[in-house]
Amino acid sequence: MIFAGEFTTNWKPTEERMSRFVFIGRNLNKAELEAGFVACRASELRFPIGRWVECKSKQGWVKGTVVNLWENGDPYTVKLINGAQVCVQTDDDTIIRGYQPPKKK
Repeated sequence: MIFAGEFTTNWKPTEERMSRFVFIGRNLNKAELEAGFVACRASELRFPIGRWVECKSKQGWVKGTVVNLWENGDPYTVKLINGAQVCVQTDDDTIIRGYQPPKKK
């Protein structure tokens, strides 16, 4: 019923980055809570920074390169060939897919 999710301090460079949830209540089903959180865990992203990709837009598929991962909760930030940057909200082939540019001669 009550949730507080502020960060209190920044991690030091040598510290392990870890977050914790603390549930206070009666008769909580620990296994069910753990299973629910594990099911929400993000999987590894398919495309690293620097990888050429195509992103789905209203105009069709647009080419660009991945410039950032997990910025503001979005899996990818992509710099398009026209110079614009877009946030890709889902790591799914219907939204973003790999692209291999033609080799220069």
